[in-house]
Amino acid sequence: MRRHYNSGRFRDFTEFFGAIDNWRELSNDCECRWVAPFVDVRAETYRLFGRVELRILEILPSVDIYIPYECDSNCFSFSYCVDGNMMLQDRYHGDSELKANWLSCTSMTDMKGNHVFRKNKSFKGVALVLTGEAMRGIVGEPRYESLSEALSTDNPYSRKNVFLGDDPPPDIASSFLQIANCRYPAMSRQFFFESKFMEIMSRIIAHNLPVDDGVTDMGEFETEQIKKIPGILMKRIDTPPSIPELAHELSLSGTAMKSGFKKIFGEPIYAHHRNLCLERAAIMLLNANKSILQIAIDAGYANGENFCNAFKKRYGLSPSQYRRKGKPSSHSNSKSTRLL
Repeated sequence: MRRHYNSGRFRDFTEFFGAIDNWRELSNDCECRWVAPFVDVRAETYRLFGRVELRILEILPSVDIYIPYECDSNCFSFSYCVDGNMMLQDRYHGDSELKANWLSCTSMTDMKGNHVFRKNKSFKGVALVLTGEAMRGIVGEPRYESLSEALSTDNPYSRKNVFLGDDPPPDIASSFLQIANCRYPAMSRQFFFESKFMEIMSRIIAHNLPVDDGVTDMGEFETEQIKKIPGILMKRIDTPPSIPELAHELSLSGTAMKSGFKKIFGEPIYAHHRNLCLERAAIMLLNANKSILQIAIDAGYANGENFCNAFKKRYGLSPSQYRRKGKPSSHSNSKSTRLL
């Protein structure tokens, strides 16, 4: 994978926006770092298989920054806010805000307006962008129709604009966080990002389409209640509810809830939750400046020993070994980002 590196210091807005316009024209993978009296930007772009564009952006403005965008109705866009917030001023859809751990999925709709980054408020985000033709070529006709249905505002299973203004399911958030915090070398990083793109697409479809009648005979209410379980457990990671408490909260039978969850997610409730917690811990081990004990607590484990045993069973390495193995070398630590 060939990389282009671009860095610069700018005296005024004219130079800065000129660099942005030039950067948008680049056809190859590019890493950028721009510094100006009014903004500090890190940007990274990858061209994945099938003309998928992956963008990662970090920005810290000292004044309000307005960066225009425009896309036509032949575009899919998936934007996840890792940290901070960003405003969208859209001519066709009005104003909205993208906050930490919020996901915006838009498909086949005209959009034009400004990304607004507020003074002294940082933002870090990940976006995947591609055309409808590219999406159809990657996933094939039947899956393309399923994805289009999952993202449709007419789909009763999807929320307004899918997830904008709400927490995405924990497994989808985890996939985006793994992209944002990837430390693999350049070539393997590209393969990793491509696998995560397909993972995100499959998870969006799974969460926003009704369960196949051949898989379960549950009604719409039961299905939607069960899909809330991973998010409930992650939000209450320190004191997760018991099966009876969860069933009571969701107005479900405990037996039907457990059976339905396994049919939808492929594993028991707490096994699924434990795996999501360990994924979160793996991300923190590589990126958070915290002790292993603190990470264990953040991942919902009461003590370090239980956490280490569970982590090694899943990843084949102890947490300390995983952290050492995953740290980037000194010559490859060039983190940057790109505008969404």
